[in-house]
Amino acid sequence: MIFKVLDINEQYKFNITDALVAYHTEELNGRDVLDLVIPGHYNIEKKDRIIFKDRQGNWKEFIVSEIITEHTEEGLKTTLHCESSFYELFGDFVEDKKPRDATAQQALLSILENSRWQVGIVDDLGTNSTNFYRQSVKEAVHQIAEIWGGEIRTRIIVSGNKITNRYIDILARRGNDLGKRYEYTKDIQSIRKTVQADDVITALYGFGRGIEIEETGGFGRRIDFGEIEWKKENGDPVDKPLGQKWIGLDEVKERWGRLNPDGTKSHVFGKVEFDDIEDPEELLKLTWEEYQKRCEPLISYEGKVIDLKEIDGREHEGVELGDVVTVIDKEFNPELRIKARVIQYTADLLDPSNDEVVLGNFVKDITDETIETEKAVNNFKGKQGVWDRSNVINQDGSINASLLNNLIQELNERMNSQGGYVYISEDGKGLITYDKPIDQNPTMAIQILGGSFRIANSKLPNGEWNWRTFGDGDGFVADLINTGTLNANLIKTGTIKSHNGNVSINLDDDNITIENGAIIIKDRNNQSIITANGLKIKYVFISSGELNGWQRCGIWMVEGWGDKHSAFITVAIPEELSIETALLRTKSMPRYFTGWGPYIPDGFYHPRNLRLYKVNTPNDGYVDFPAYSEYGIVMGESGKTNITNAVWGVSSWSPTGSTIQVREGDVKNYLQPGTNTFLVETTDALNEDNARYGGAMQFELIVTGYLRG
Repeated sequence: MIFKVLDINEQYKFNITDALVAYHTEELNGRDVLDLVIPGHYNIEKKDRIIFKDRQGNWKEFIVSEIITEHTEEGLKTTLHCESSFYELFGDFVEDKKPRDATAQQALLSILENSRWQVGIVDDLGTNSTNFYRQSVKEAVHQIAEIWGGEIRTRIIVSGNKITNRYIDILARRGNDLGKRYEYTKDIQSIRKTVQADDVITALYGFGRGIEIEETGGFGRRIDFGEIEWKKENGDPVDKPLGQKWIGLDEVKERWGRLNPDGTKSHVFGKVEFDDIEDPEELLKLTWEEYQKRCEPLISYEGKVIDLKEIDGREHEGVELGDVVTVIDKEFNPELRIKARVIQYTADLLDPSNDEVVLGNFVKDITDETIETEKAVNNFKGKQGVWDRSNVINQDGSINASLLNNLIQELNERMNSQGGYVYISEDGKGLITYDKPIDQNPTMAIQILGGSFRIANSKLPNGEWNWRTFGDGDGFVADLINTGTLNANLIKTGTIKSHNGNVSINLDDDNITIENGAIIIKDRNNQSIITANGLKIKYVFISSGELNGWQRCGIWMVEGWGDKHSAFITVAIPEELSIETALLRTKSMPRYFTGWGPYIPDGFYHPRNLRLYKVNTPNDGYVDFPAYSEYGIVMGESGKTNITNAVWGVSSWSPTGSTIQVREGDVKNYLQPGTNTFLVETTDALNEDNARYGGAMQFELIVTGYLRG
């Protein structure tokens, strides 16, 4: 590992090639530090900069903040504590910035404008508003990440021994989920679990911006959401009655609430404040989101792992900061099997086997449930012989209920913890689970039968469950599946339709129907091809002419006779085209003029004093062919508009030189549906003095826009 050292002025000093210890620790939206132990002969000073390439080939930059030199048995050693160069933004200041309905990119651009850091990759995180007031730029960057919901990544570009660029990225989510599994004794050397339940709240008050007092200009009590009502039956996430200024769940109270003398439990309240929120409905939504973060204890797992990227043949198994991994430890009871993100990574830059990760943001793996179910099934099967000998199955196929009490009790205990209740079906041929006890009017039921199971979430007029067979030995049948992500090798269906019915795909008649909506299609560069405005399209029009595609332009005279020639382009714009850009490129080709002796020197000449016109009546034109004269096409004599200055930025154009000259400009405002003609002509008089000033011209008109059918 090579560490480049730059001084305080970022001038190269030397390389460190014999570091004794080198640890790089980075947290998601948190610490980013480098700790080095090096031989004492290196001349290191505070504010020196250390740059190196990590294992992914990315350059990292750190500033030396602490130096400790000590004598040891092995000789003089120096310990360096270094902080990411991102920390230098503590020294840049934001006085007062108030982005409103802005993207994260716009907010980041506003606070970095006076720093040497640049806006890098910023994902689409929606729009938000906030205030940056008398704070460091680094604090402001973290504020953006918190409010817009992104994760910070810094990058530098190095050329030789010089840092050329510094970027700040704000990503929706760092890392990937590549299916990596950490298994104890395989690549986990140790793992420990920490549960912090002290800060759990069971109910949360939410307060917004203070109400402005006109008399004083100050602010009084903060707004709340007491006037807002939530009902689960209306699709809201939780019931919240009118007048209640807090939000909470009874099940959370029963688990984490404060115990009363009578054995009941009371809520543990907390509060959250949003200084920028003035809408009670938005306040309630944000409070609910915050509540979900604070109603469960914080759990962290710390593990010492091997970075498998550095081991031959297992390079694909490595992880990076932000990655989602599965942790498996069969020595925990019950077996530990969770999905988690790498929220902190400490890399031993000299020995990957010493790498350590901290995992958080845990999601229970479905395999957990599978394992528990499998244990129950195996337990059931293990007693099958006993049950057979005890006539658990009656001759008519019904179940001997008296012999299943213990099993039902066990299942009830398991399901009660998850909000379910188990009963023997009335016909004695299966088991039924309900979402509530049977005497409390359950609303959902699942029945397990011999070789099949069925589900219901409603009842018939006679009070019986409206059963629908869901699964049997032939597969699964369902008229409704609610899911987040559906992965499948093959999906066979008739019609796919959106909830509101505006979008439908009929696979039987090959029709796609969209009403009051739009198809958005992007290319591999994330550029929109089809949008709500229509199909993005580009038209390129090139004028034609008699001179190998070029038109005569300017003065064309031979021995006292000739003509002035104008050049033009005529294009047809579809009525369905919504124009986005229109660039008119005008090219002038010089003519080599000879034969008039010293009166007019031989050489290259262009038409001069050219002006650009939009022809008002583009279908008006004729061929002028006078006797003993050069013929020419005359366009739009009934009317034309001078757009020279508006398009070219000059009052006239007189190109010079021996090569083709180009003048271009925007003509979007002069295009309309139907036929459009642009004309170039000279203001020079038709005489022998000007006979040299003639050449050829060609036009290119490039139009982009969105086309609707």
